[in-house]
Amino acid sequence: MSAEVYEKLGLSAKEGQIYTILVSKLVQTKEEIMLLAEDLKPEIDKLLESLEKKKFIRVVPGTIPRYNALTPAIAISPILNQQIQTILSHFNDEINTRWEKGRADLQFLIDQVQDGSQQLSNFEKEIHSTLEGLIEHIREKFEGEKSKLKDGIDENLQANKNTLQICDVSFNHTLLSATTKTLDDLNVKVADL
Repeated sequence: MSAEVYEKLGLSAKEGQIYTILVSKLVQTKEEIMLLAEDLKPEIDKLLESLEKKKFIRVVPGTIPRYNALTPAIAISPILNQQIQTILSHFNDEINTRWEKGRADLQFLIDQVQDGSQQLSNFEKEIHSTLEGLIEHIREKFEGEKSKLKDGIDENLQANKNTLQICDVSFNHTLLSATTKTLDDLNVKVADL
């Protein structure tokens, strides 16, 4: 395995080297491990102790202690659990942050809608009041014009009545004059006979 993989597992490159030896050889004594990793001899006790604390290896008790590697799945299980918990915690924090932001945004929108609704209601009242005023003004104008028109019609009727009376008097006078003239003409003809 590479140093990067060991680092992701929480191991140093030297710990990773020992772990790899133990995985491939199953059970080894400290001396057998030192033969395969000569460059690590001065630190072997410290590295084995660290691997045991990190639960990558276990000590098999006996006259000569032996070491064996836990299977990689068992060894990395706590690390994976910790990483999963870290991811879940981060995910949970992210969800909470987005939830709060979304809630704040939603509240802002609700406030905007309520303000808009109030403004719309006020505008509706204003339009209603203006329309009522306009209707009343038109009604007054109509009544005024209606009254003027009625007065004009009444005046025209009166004038036409007067004209008809004058015409009637004039007609009657003309008729009377014509009748009188006709009678006078008849009287003259009767007298001529």
